Amino acid sequence: MTTYQGCACLCEYRECITVTSTNGDGIKSTNVSDETKGYITFNGGTVSVDAHSDGVYASRDVTVNGGGISIHTYEGSDFEPSASNPGTNPGTDPGSNPGWQFPGWGGDNGGGNGGGNGGGWSFPGWGWDDSGHDLGLDFSAKGIKVGNGDANIGGTININGGKVTVNSTDDGLHCGDTLTVNGGELTVATADDALHSDQYLYIQGGKLLVTDSYEGVEAMQIFVKDGDLTIYAYDDALNSGQKDAAKTVHVGNDNCILQIDGGTIHAYVTNNAEGDTIDSNGKIIINGGFVYAEGSVDGPDSAMDSDGEMIVNGGTLVAIGGLGLGEMPVDSSQQCCLYWGDRSNKYQSGSVIKLLDANGTELLSYTAAQAFKSAIISSADVKKGAHYQLTVDGQTVAEFDVNAALTKQGDEGSFGMGF
Repeated sequence: MTTYQGCACLCEYRECITVTSTNGDGIKSTNVSDETKGYITFNGGTVSVDAHSDGVYASRDVTVNGGGISIHTYEGSDFEPSASNPGTNPGTDPGSNPGWQFPGWGGDNGGGNGGGNGGGWSFPGWGWDDSGHDLGLDFSAKGIKVGNGDANIGGTININGGKVTVNSTDDGLHCGDTLTVNGGELTVATADDALHSDQYLYIQGGKLLVTDSYEGVEAMQIFVKDGDLTIYAYDDALNSGQKDAAKTVHVGNDNCILQIDGGTIHAYVTNNAEGDTIDSNGKIIINGGFVYAEGSVDGPDSAMDSDGEMIVNGGTLVAIGGLGLGEMPVDSSQQCCLYWGDRSNKYQSGSVIKLLDANGTELLSYTAAQAFKSAIISSADVKKGAHYQLTVDGQTVAEFDVNAALTKQGDEGSFGMGF
């Protein structure tokens, strides 16, 4: 194990560092008493870390400006909780999170990780508690971790350049305050969250590839301004949620925002039973960029899910999956949106979705990687007062006469009945 107690520039342009830890963290800077210490900066060279616990840990900040960094922790993304310690609560433990609340329904879910009912409603196998993903470990095995709760230090992570590859059992990148990606190439495979910040997460450039995760990008507030993102997640690919906050179904948390202003996003939920591709416990706001989201098709979730408003003001959006709970863009959106759903048919992966104008001119084409029953489509080409046709594999499935910000055709989802 390599330990740095102060502000450490670990790797310059011609250096090569290899760190192996069989018990504990790989590289760390732990000082909390001196505000000038607890920092780790990578400027260049090559760093390889294979750690039992956290790969790189700092109490205040980790910054990557350049170089090549490879991190592996514990058993990597292949880790699976054992049968004796499954990492999920069967429901006897109410948990610290009060869980989902259903006003007027006479009870609430206790928030145990297995969906235990704390005297109210239970939805077996649906994971309504939303209290987080518990790996069942008694130690941290994150790729890059920053912050010290005991010292009330949230910590920050800044990826400005370089090439970072993480294969971690716990979160890939994790901090308590602000995580910012400005550039570089970041590849993450994990059994938990790929990028996680308790507070704020900004993606303003660079390339992010999440090949495997439980949840992809998670924070209370997420802002995507630029960059190329490809995310595969078992549950939510992008998730805006507040740590330890109680949740009330269909009541938005004003602290939670997921805002997309630019960039290109390809996001996929990798199982058919559950998982919202783009999910916010508050608002979803899309002002620009290219957003392609594919959600689970057979469960209660969908490609887009917000407890608050879902607002589309610009950009290109194609969101496909199940019918879910019926969340759709609101009428106050500045850009027109089209919704179509078909409860009776499941369209298979490889199907081609096309949007045509009244003259049959193709405005948009998208090839689905996964099965779907519904689609939300928005682009600057969709205008009020015009007629549009939606086809799947050349067959017309819906026609739209657009007179409002949201035009709907076909079947819609609803609470508990969207599939």
